[in-house]
Amino acid sequence: MSHSEHRRRPETNSAEVTSSTGKEPRDDIFTLNLRHALHILNGEWIPDVLVALADGPKQYTGLLGTIREKTHEDGWSETRHLYLQESVLNRTLRRLEREELVERHREPTFPYRARYQLTSAANELLTALTPLTEWPKHHADLVSRAQQAGHREQ
Repeated sequence: MSHSEHRRRPETNSAEVTSSTGKEPRDDIFTLNLRHALHILNGEWIPDVLVALADGPKQYTGLLGTIREKTHEDGWSETRHLYLQESVLNRTLRRLEREELVERHREPTFPYRARYQLTSAANELLTALTPLTEWPKHHADLVSRAQQAGHREQ
């Protein structure tokens, strides 16, 4: 199976996700779908790009500036990123285009500017992730201990 075929799994209908009782997720389907979601989100700057584009389309330089302005230490990495490098943003945007979460529109006339925007799938993903962002607030002590433990292991 090619890499692109592997990523493009058919959608599972909600009836397939529940057990025979209809109340609890089946472990295998739940785990598989969780892995798919985590794969899509796995990338150092992917959350930053998705959130920056949530307010609407942005030209490349505007997107870069928005992310650089909001970048802060997250407590997880020993490497502190003072700013997002253009080459890294380019790779991230290309990946998000391949994953069909970002659309790129290039102006047909000079100067050739690129404008990026979220797809409907990306907007759905951000909506689905909103409740997840509450979990670290409710478990800040656990998150802090996990960060500290990660630093000790490095």
